[in-house]
Amino acid sequence: MLEDFLTDIYEKAMTLELIKEASYYSSIRHIYNRKDLWNEATAYIEKILYDLKESDIKKAAELLDGAQKAQASFSNWHTFSAAIDTEVVPKVTEYLKKFTGIEVDDGKWTLESSQTGFLTIKNNKLGYLHSPSDPMWESFLYAESIFDLDADNYYILGGGLGYLAYQLWRMSEGEADIYVFEVDKELSEYAELYGVLSFIPEDKIHVITGDDTDSILEQYQKNRPGEKTVRTIYHWDYANYKGTYADYFKVQISNEVTGRACEVRWRKNYNSNMRLDHKFLSDLNKNAFKDEWVVVGAGPSLNDNVDFIKESVGKRTICAINASLKWFSRNDVLPDVCTVCDPLDSLIPHIEGVEGFSKDIPLVADPIANRAFVEMYKGPRYYVFSTVTAMTAGVDKVVGDMWEIGGTVTSMAIELAYRMGAKKIHVIGADLAYPDAVTYADGVGHDVGKWNVNEETVVSVDDKMIPTSIKFYEYKTMIEEQIAAYRNVEVINRSLHGAYINGTFCGQWWENLSVDSDVNAYSKLFEKLKQDSNLLNWRKKYYIFWQLIARMESLGVSSDPDTETIIDDAYKAIYESFKSELSWEMPSAGIKSKGQTYIFTDEYADDKDTVSKRVLNIAKAESDKNQKILIVNTAEKLGGEKVPLHDCIEARKNKKTESVDTVFLGNRSFTYFQFPEGMPDIKYYRAFLDSISESIPDKMILASKFSLIADYCSEKMGVSFEKV
Repeated sequence: MLEDFLTDIYEKAMTLELIKEASYYSSIRHIYNRKDLWNEATAYIEKILYDLKESDIKKAAELLDGAQKAQASFSNWHTFSAAIDTEVVPKVTEYLKKFTGIEVDDGKWTLESSQTGFLTIKNNKLGYLHSPSDPMWESFLYAESIFDLDADNYYILGGGLGYLAYQLWRMSEGEADIYVFEVDKELSEYAELYGVLSFIPEDKIHVITGDDTDSILEQYQKNRPGEKTVRTIYHWDYANYKGTYADYFKVQISNEVTGRACEVRWRKNYNSNMRLDHKFLSDLNKNAFKDEWVVVGAGPSLNDNVDFIKESVGKRTICAINASLKWFSRNDVLPDVCTVCDPLDSLIPHIEGVEGFSKDIPLVADPIANRAFVEMYKGPRYYVFSTVTAMTAGVDKVVGDMWEIGGTVTSMAIELAYRMGAKKIHVIGADLAYPDAVTYADGVGHDVGKWNVNEETVVSVDDKMIPTSIKFYEYKTMIEEQIAAYRNVEVINRSLHGAYINGTFCGQWWENLSVDSDVNAYSKLFEKLKQDSNLLNWRKKYYIFWQLIARMESLGVSSDPDTETIIDDAYKAIYESFKSELSWEMPSAGIKSKGQTYIFTDEYADDKDTVSKRVLNIAKAESDKNQKILIVNTAEKLGGEKVPLHDCIEARKNKKTESVDTVFLGNRSFTYFQFPEGMPDIKYYRAFLDSISESIPDKMILASKFSLIADYCSEKMGVSFEKV
């Protein structure tokens, strides 16, 4: 509930909001809203006048005079708004200044009065979450931009002090349910005590918060069957959050901002382009294209691939993006197809002067692409609809599938290759960064310059940190998601120094592991695995760790003492990173259970009936000692998603999350816990630990040299291992 001392302040502050809204609706000729809001506001103005008469009779007279002028001109839209804006708003604002002396700093957050009396809040590192001037009016304008009459629910990621939630609830006239997903538990408490969440009826406001940030973000993405949900990211500390969804939400924020900025331009482009001669992608002959593609962008790495492009003519399908079209003309190389999707006028220089060159090149275009570019292009036009087009044009007008492509034309070109049946894709000029600060390749439709803005850095394909832009970073994430959706198609990034794109083959050390039988080669790889701090998280490191171990075993490579030490060090580094993310504490209720043995194995089994005889014999021996047995199959050795490792063991996957069952040896039965196959997942480790935490065994046996979960259990439960 709102703190008592703020109730009266917020009631007075709401007067200014109602007055501003009355003026706003008058200016757009919304007769009923104008009337209702003004009537409600005048009731509050009377209370302010009563207060002013006691303290400043002159100001009371000025406010009364202004309100009467507004009332007298109510029948005229223009003079009514003008009277409010010039005669009433300034005087109420001046009055509210007497309630603006609050400032509380708790170290991380500072609560302070805005100029209207409503509290605003700022993160002491990242800045304000709401306007320091008028957070309620700011949220009204935001709510206006996303309000949907048909919405059943509004999902707000990062609700701040609740102003946007409150305004959306008001606009829906109490009909919509408001869901606030807040990853900062402390902030959600502030919203109740010092914000306006308590203004919304309890059955209409739903605040989802807690310690499991990923779970909160998962819920934000889920749909409610049969209901229309409008989502928005109002505030989210993505700069400091490095979890699973960080990149996803960076992209979503960018898409929201871009959508608001470009919607009118998109619609103009769409209407113009649809009037030109065109066909649709379904009319484009797939058989005209070879199944190995070369997608050519305009980045610096185009300079390093001139010979490859020329050698590819007639052998591979060559796809130019709009910015590289002039390069092809100047080098007398005819691409097989060209793509364009950008709505901005900055595309025009890419076609100016090469209109004639384009006449024999099919153009695959998003109908919202810059209309001047599309009109000047002389080749046949084939339109494809992205989700952005559908939003602009209306889903009922869409022809064919909607493409989930990012904001970069390279993403569109890669998707085209997939749709046309490509089995291998070479990507050139998609550096998505500025190696050596160079912006573009020679001879393209952009001026070649130097990047001098330090927005972001990114890991390069040659294992360095290089400058990039926020927008390029978002594009990189989009393309990575796209590649992940087509894992059966090999994508080769031919950039030598640009941004590393996850899922591509580009010479990164772990993507082309040697089949060498020399122990020194493995020693170097384990050393890299230990030292690598930028490119891989512990999950991928652990998977690659087991790939290397399995490779050595399959080739009969014996480790020398120095290599064994390096392997142990690499494992310890992975284990420390794993512990840091798992961060699980043993419940105080856990008690040691005498006569109980846990046996950990990592040997992959297709099903519980093929548990190795070695493990079952260990279980039998323990059972002979009257020990109760739990066999835990961690599935670590051969599990895992397929990290792109050439010539490595194919991972087998299983959709089961976890299972507890029974296995048999003769007439003996043993409890058996199977971890799911797949890249190690923190939530399964936590689920397992929670399930066994009430009963601590007096004995643990590890039927493997390395196991993260086994070592963690030993450390947390204080039980030493026997390794067999």
